[in-house]
Amino acid sequence: MTFKEVVQTSNEFQRIYWRKNLSEQETRLSGVIKSLARLSGVTKSLDGIFRDFYNQTSPYLYGGLSSSDIKNKLGVYISEKETLLDYMGLHTLIARNNAIYRAIDTYKHQSNQTLQTLQMLLRYELTSERAKMIQQINRSPEQDFSEKNIKTVKQQLEKIEKQFVQKYSNQSIR
Repeated sequence: MTFKEVVQTSNEFQRIYWRKNLSEQETRLSGVIKSLARLSGVTKSLDGIFRDFYNQTSPYLYGGLSSSDIKNKLGVYISEKETLLDYMGLHTLIARNNAIYRAIDTYKHQSNQTLQTLQMLLRYELTSERAKMIQQINRSPEQDFSEKNIKTVKQQLEKIEKQFVQKYSNQSIR
């Protein structure tokens, strides 16, 4: 195995960790949005509010491209049960995670805590993360997607772990 292959495999497995972290940040974000919706007496479904919020902020990470644009650009079939998040590359996962974390953290200290304020903060953070990513790795978030769904990567890791245990568990230790 070449060094480049080792790095690529390592990046794929790191996606598992960062996808889990991003799920936690998305849950935090969803909680803040739902809380704001309840406080403002919004009658629209909470899932719809989060989807609208996501659709209005995500293009700031992707240079104006919507999630649908990226799905079409990927050329990978993404089922109804999957999300674009399941195909994000390592650097994009980290960028979105960091942006959401900082936006929520900054939002907590705002005197004007509205959905629009949160949206503005997240847009700013997503734009900043986009610029950092381009500067650091010379690749934009919309160029950092994997053909492998995160579930496939998890299955590969589990298979490798199982093979490792089978190979080395029977060896005696001196």
